[in-house]
Amino acid sequence: MAKEHHEDEKREEMRQLEASLQDERDQVENTDRTSKEWSYANTEPVDVEAASELAEPVRRDNIPDRKKEGVSDGRTMGIIALVLSLISFFLLPFLFGSVGIILGVFAAARGSRIGWWALALSVIAIAASMVITPIMRY
Repeated sequence: MAKEHHEDEKREEMRQLEASLQDERDQVENTDRTSKEWSYANTEPVDVEAASELAEPVRRDNIPDRKKEGVSDGRTMGIIALVLSLISFFLLPFLFGSVGIILGVFAAARGSRIGWWALALSVIAIAASMVITPIMRY
C-alpha cells in the first residue's frame, strides 16, 4: 500500500512538472520573439547576448586616454606638413608639396586644423610652380 501511494505521489509530481513545463512553453510562444535571442543547442530563449561577454567594452570617451598614452592629436604632424609646404614654395615643389599634402591629410584626419592649412599651401605651391616654371624658361 505504501509502495502504491509513493508511486502515485511520483506520478502526480510528474504531471505537475509537465503542466508547468507546458505553461512555460505556452508563455514563450505568446511573448514577442523578436526581443529574445535563441540558442542553437536547445532552442530555448536566451536573454543574454554572448558577444557582450566575449568582446571588449567600447569606450566612447577615449580622447583623454589617447593623450595619456602619448598619442598626439595630429598637431605635430600638421606642423611638419606646414613646414614642408612652406619649403615647397622655394625648393622642389613637387616633392615637398606632395609630402606636405599627404601629411596634411593625415593630420587633418586626426583633427588638426594645421593639417588643412598645410594641405592648401602645398596645393598652391604645386599649382604656382606649374604656372611659373614655364614662364621662367622663356
